[in-house]
Amino acid sequence: MNKWIQNSLIAACTLACLSLTAEEPAQQQQQQDPHAGIMGIYFGGFGGWIFPYNVSVAQHGTVFFPEANGGALAVDAKGHAHGRTKGFGGVHIGYEWMNPISPGFRLAPAVEIEGMYFANTAKKAHLITPTTRPEEGEFVDKLPMRVGTLLANGILEFNNDYISPYVGVGVGAGFVSIHGASSSQVNPPEPGIDHFNSGRSDFTSVFATQAKAGLRYRFLRHYRLSAEYRFLYLTSSHFIFGSTSDPSHVPTSPWTVKLGGLAYNGVTLGLDFIF
Repeated sequence: MNKWIQNSLIAACTLACLSLTAEEPAQQQQQQDPHAGIMGIYFGGFGGWIFPYNVSVAQHGTVFFPEANGGALAVDAKGHAHGRTKGFGGVHIGYEWMNPISPGFRLAPAVEIEGMYFANTAKKAHLITPTTRPEEGEFVDKLPMRVGTLLANGILEFNNDYISPYVGVGVGAGFVSIHGASSSQVNPPEPGIDHFNSGRSDFTSVFATQAKAGLRYRFLRHYRLSAEYRFLYLTSSHFIFGSTSDPSHVPTSPWTVKLGGLAYNGVTLGLDFIF
């Protein structure tokens, strides 16, 4: 009986040692990979500077000159508005998956919804009408724009314990509004007359897409910093402003202004919280 008890104790000790030996690598791996098991929802904000390309501008309308002065004149003025660097910001919320590929390295795809906003990235537009009639020849337009976007992004991060590079693409909607637009004729000069004076604001929505790439650094278990470059593009847009209403000016139709595609380079810094 004593021998049976002795053998049982030896067998129990052997099984316990084998169990501890099997658990030790898993515990060591968890200690070596402090980010293991972190996956799921994250949210954050970002801000930086945006650098717009020049944008083409076309202004169309009809000036109703009397027949004695040649009759109605169709204005088809074209030119460019020069870009102006401005600050911008936004927020996003997403969900990511951590897929280990080797010790200390993980592949982390993610999907996210992102919104951002910026304003006044276009300077004055100089427009010229190609016509043999000199009455409506050259304009200077001011188009104070406000741009917002709502995008769905796909992200792929090459995650490690230090600096993690990532790339992403997104598609969605852009919302462009112009408030307080003005159009002054400078050749021949018409001082004090704003051709859009009966309606100076309009709003439209367009298709938007972007590509981005950057680096992330997780400095605490649930926090990370990011530095990012992005390219944003919004398709062409149309706006309708009011007719010229001034006792010293010939009546006109409402004015249509068309902007070409809006393209921007941007650089940002961001902070995310990871659940």
